[in-house]
Amino acid sequence: MLDELFDLDAVGQAEAVRAGDVSPRELVEAAIARIEAHDGEINAVVHRRFERALAEADGLTGDAPFLGVPTLLKDLGWGMAGEPY
Repeated sequence: MLDELFDLDAVGQAEAVRAGDVSPRELVEAAIARIEAHDGEINAVVHRRFERALAEADGLTGDAPFLGVPTLLKDLGWGMAGEPY
């Protein structure tokens, strides 16, 4: 299943969540697996907040267009309350 998730863009992931084919938690788990597999080479994820991301995915409600699709927070002029900048 992870390989299939890697082939989906954000729109495809959002559609899969809405259809019930995948949960937000599964998407986050897939993103974490990919980060852990490749970040040693590229060092792109400095502040890992994997446990918080999983907890947030478990608590999602609503119907926003990209609800459940994981994103990375890039520290180039855009911040998130409670996270390092």
